[in-house]
Amino acid sequence: GSVDSELSFILFEKQSGERCYLISYSAHPTIFSDDMMQFSAEYPGELRRYIEGQDTKPAAVYLGGAVGSMGPKAPPGDTPDERVIAMGQALAKLVLENSSDLEFSDKADIASVGVALGMPPMQVRPISTGWRLSPNIASIAGLSKEGWIHGVRLGDTLFMGMPCDFSGEISREWKAWSEVRDIDLWCLSFCSTYCGYFSPDRYYLEEPLEYEMGLMNWYGPNVEAYFTALFHDVVDALQFDGASASTSDPASANE
Repeated sequence: GSVDSELSFILFEKQSGERCYLISYSAHPTIFSDDMMQFSAEYPGELRRYIEGQDTKPAAVYLGGAVGSMGPKAPPGDTPDERVIAMGQALAKLVLENSSDLEFSDKADIASVGVALGMPPMQVRPISTGWRLSPNIASIAGLSKEGWIHGVRLGDTLFMGMPCDFSGEISREWKAWSEVRDIDLWCLSFCSTYCGYFSPDRYYLEEPLEYEMGLMNWYGPNVEAYFTALFHDVVDALQFDGASASTSDPASANE
């Protein structure tokens, strides 16, 4: 399928000159294999370390993008550790190389909306679309019956937090939809709760189901359509149609 290969960053600067980079990328941090059983920040950690090691000592914050369905293609190295370092530094250098001619704005419309939402009955279909595991498996496994989405507007940028491994294929389509509306969309995964993988509905027309669709798409067909409709509702709520959220009153700016 298609790939959301966009490396996104925003640079904040205080009047004192202190800087902070906000960075997002959508390759799943899986350079280490599943034999690696230690805690690791993987290539995002190396990306942050490299940027924060610059002479100006900027801060760096990393946000996981639409990591569902997308893995890393790390530069070559003799060991996984070397490939992790190489990939993190390569991304960091791209950010730094593109930071010299930025235009700063001293104000921007700010608004946010966070919504807890009920999820449909579980639709885990590990082998075929023709049968599913009992929906009661959610209670047995102790899985949450609620999801959470979070939209944050910063000027023309929209951070869209999803409660899942969000598909890079869906992310590309949402970004294309947003671009024609002059919205810079960041699709983010793992927002507050975890509800498995969200992948394109069209793959439920294929047999047999692959791992991501059959085992990790816990809510089955129509999840893409459901969350796409909610995404459009968030865009409307955050007034990207020409109206501005008030920044003079913090309460109204966050309604």
